[in-house]
Amino acid sequence: MSVDVNSIPSPNPVEPQSAATSQRIRLRKFDLLLSQSSPTPLVSVGMAVLLVLLLWPVQDHRVLVLWLVFIGLSGLLRVSLFWWYAGSVNAMVDLSRWIFYYRATVSAYFLVWGLGGVWIMPPDSPMHHFVVLYFLMGLAGSAISVLSADRVSLMIAIYSLLLPSLIWFAAIGGVLHSVSAVAGFVYLLSASRSSGVFDGTITENLELAERLAFEKERAEQMAVQIGDALDKAYKADDAKAKFFAAANHDLKQPMQAICIMSDVLSKRLRGTESAEIVQSLQRAVDTLSDQLSGFLEVSNLDVGATPVRKDYFFLDQLVAALEYEYRPLAAKRNIRVKAWCPNIMQVYTDPILLERIIRNLIANVLVHTRDCDLTLHVDDEGQYYRIEVADNGPGIPVDAQALIFEEFYQIPSGDRENHGGLGLGLSIVRRLDQLLGLKRDMTSAEGEGTMFCMYVPKHPN
Repeated sequence: MSVDVNSIPSPNPVEPQSAATSQRIRLRKFDLLLSQSSPTPLVSVGMAVLLVLLLWPVQDHRVLVLWLVFIGLSGLLRVSLFWWYAGSVNAMVDLSRWIFYYRATVSAYFLVWGLGGVWIMPPDSPMHHFVVLYFLMGLAGSAISVLSADRVSLMIAIYSLLLPSLIWFAAIGGVLHSVSAVAGFVYLLSASRSSGVFDGTITENLELAERLAFEKERAEQMAVQIGDALDKAYKADDAKAKFFAAANHDLKQPMQAICIMSDVLSKRLRGTESAEIVQSLQRAVDTLSDQLSGFLEVSNLDVGATPVRKDYFFLDQLVAALEYEYRPLAAKRNIRVKAWCPNIMQVYTDPILLERIIRNLIANVLVHTRDCDLTLHVDDEGQYYRIEVADNGPGIPVDAQALIFEEFYQIPSGDRENHGGLGLGLSIVRRLDQLLGLKRDMTSAEGEGTMFCMYVPKHPN
C-alpha cells in the first residue's frame, strides 16, 4: 500500500507574512512588554523609599516627600493602565492607541525619576550625588531588560532617567563628576544601540513562533488529509486482498483444468497432423499458467496475504529433492545440475517460502540460459548456512544488476534467452527474502556467469 502525498491537496492556513500576522506579532510584543513591566512600579517605589531614607539626613524633607508622592502617582498611573488593558475586549483593534498610552505612562514615570533625581540631589554632598546616580543607573539597567520588547519605550525610559542627571553632572564640573558624565553618555549610546538588537531579536523570535504555529497548523491539516487517504488506501488494500484471495482459487482452478485438458489432448493426438498445434497450445498454456501464478504471488505479497510459518527442517533433504526434480528439465537445455549439501543441515525458517526462493532462482537459470553448468551449493557460515545458486552462463550486464529484482524488469536479449515471461521471478525472490528476513547478495560478470547467495539462520535470531 502506498499513498501519493503529492496528490493530497495542500492546506491553506494564513501565511505568516500577512498583515494580520504582523499585527498579531505587534500584539504579542505588547503583551510581553506588559507582562515584564507589570511588577516594576512596586519595585521602583521600594527603591524610591530606600533612596529617600539615604538622603533624609542631607536633603529637605518636604522635597523628598513630595518627590516620593510623585513617584507613587506615576506608578499608580502605570498600574491603572495595566488594569484597564486587562479588561479590554478587543485589544487588537485599538493596539496603536494602547501602545501610545503605554509610552505616555513610561515617559511620565521615568521623567519623574530622571528630573526628580536632579531635584533631590543635596547641593553640598557630592557623595550623595553618586548615590542618586547609582540608583538611576540601576533603574536604567532594569529598564533595558524589562522594556526590550519596545525600542521606543526603552529609549524614552533610559534617556528620561539619565540625561537630566548627566547634564547636571557635566555642568557641575570637577574630575569625578565630569568622568561620570562622560561614562554615562557612553552608556546611553551603547544602550541605544543595544535596544535595536534586543527589539529585533524579540521580533525575530516571535516571527519564528508564528512560522512554527503556521507549520504546525499546516502539518495538522496535512495529517488529517493523509489519515483520510490512508483510510481509503487501507480499504482499497482490504478489497484487493479479498479479490486476490478469491482469484487464487477462482483463477487457478480453471487454469489447472486447462493444463490437464491440454495434456490429455496432446496424448490423444500424438502422431497426428494436429499434434504440433496442440504442443504449441500446451506451451502457451504453460506460459500463461506461470505468468498468472507469478502475478498472483506478487499480489499476495503486496497485500500481506502470504503466511510465514518458521520452523526447524533439514536443508539437505530440500536440496536433494530439488536436484532430483530439476535435473531432467535442465538436461533438455543441455544444463548440467550439480548439487552439494552436507548431511543433517538443520535450519530455522519457513520451508515452503525458502523452497519458492530457490525454485525461482533455478528457474531463472533454466529460462534464460542453456549449455552451461548450474550448481546448488550449501556451506556452513557459523550461525548461518549459505545457499549458492550459480551458473557459468552469459552473466548479467553491470547496468542491469541493480534492476533485475524489480517487478516486470527483463534484461534486453543478448546472449541471454527471453521466453516471454513477465519478469516477476526475481522480484518474488526479493520480496520473500524480505519477508523471511534473509540476507541476500549477488555477483555476476558478463561471459562468466552469475551467483546468488542467501544466508539462512540455523536458529531463531
